[in-house]
Amino acid sequence: IPILGAIAELNIRRILSFCLLSHIGVMLAGLAIYDHTALSGTVFYMIHHMIVIACLFLMCGILQRIFDTDDSRKMGGLMEHAPLLAWLWFIPIISLAGLPPFSGFWGKMLLVKGALEGGNYVLVGAMLLTGLLTLYALIAMWHMAVWRKAPETLVFQTIPDTDRKIMVGAATALAALSMFIGL
Repeated sequence: IPILGAIAELNIRRILSFCLLSHIGVMLAGLAIYDHTALSGTVFYMIHHMIVIACLFLMCGILQRIFDTDDSRKMGGLMEHAPLLAWLWFIPIISLAGLPPFSGFWGKMLLVKGALEGGNYVLVGAMLLTGLLTLYALIAMWHMAVWRKAPETLVFQTIPDTDRKIMVGAATALAALSMFIGL
């Protein structure tokens, strides 16, 4: 249910907070199934989730510094302004949604496999629906900030060089780690 809040929300930090809550439910589903496959998937998914959600919140901090807001309605034009940053943000988004070959896919696959083996078809449906709605909420957020034309009143803020290197470096390392554990 929390993922529905992410779809309705316009603040990028709140969107991620709703996603975080809904994916805790996915991890709890793995504990509820309580077999070897589901527990393995839960542990892998927890590791993946910590890395990816940290990366996404870090990206939100970078975006808030660039746009001087965390309201997605007031964002836009990131692809023109900072295309590498836009694509760097895309990696943890699709990983959190559980698309292959990223880390979220493998954890969710083990959880779904464990649920199917135990005959928990309702949990399978809930986990898959959560992934689909996560993808929708995050891609909508990403689209507003990246592809939409920047509002006329928007002035892109500059981040001091030292801060930018540290923040983007940390986000890049987390995205690369997510890709690494996925592969």
